Amino acid sequence: TTAQRDGSPASGYTRPNSDLLAVESYLGSEWVPMRTVQGARVATTSGTSFDFTNIPAWVTRIDIMPRGVSLSGTDSLLIQLGGTSGFQVTGYISTSIRISSAASATGDTNTTGFVVSLGVAANIWTGRITIHKVRDGSRAFIQDHNGKTSTSVVAWGGGDVVMTEELTQIRIKTDGANSFDAGEIVM
Repeated sequence: TTAQRDGSPASGYTRPNSDLLAVESYLGSEWVPMRTVQGARVATTSGTSFDFTNIPAWVTRIDIMPRGVSLSGTDSLLIQLGGTSGFQVTGYISTSIRISSAASATGDTNTTGFVVSLGVAANIWTGRITIHKVRDGSRAFIQDHNGKTSTSVVAWGGGDVVMTEELTQIRIKTDGANSFDAGEIVM
């Protein structure tokens, strides 16, 4: 287009493009329109892990939306990023905190994936987990999440990791031996 272009923005900078009626992002050498694609909807009523594959190279943000997800015990959710040779299981710095309306707080940390704390088997997690690529040309990712685990408990947290290869897949699993027993995940 012939729309006005900024001089030398940082890679990952976004702005509205009124000619295209869209938002675009600068990827180091060019402006590209940002697009939203909804992936799969997966029932999480059984099993211990779910893989989302074939993530395109242009992706810079991923929203994972668990709705009513529950586990059979006290484990937490764990999100691992992967490339063509498998899932990365080291290098994460991740924390998730639960706080009740009575102001009591508990939480989890993890270095093998992005952790999302659930608490007890009766809790169900509904919320949003967002993973951002820090900038184009980098394999650094940050994660944040927020949601509820019951009518009186909320959970939030975040983390970061530098991938050893390009992101092509995501695994959502438990951080222990529990299985999924309710809900769904939309990505």
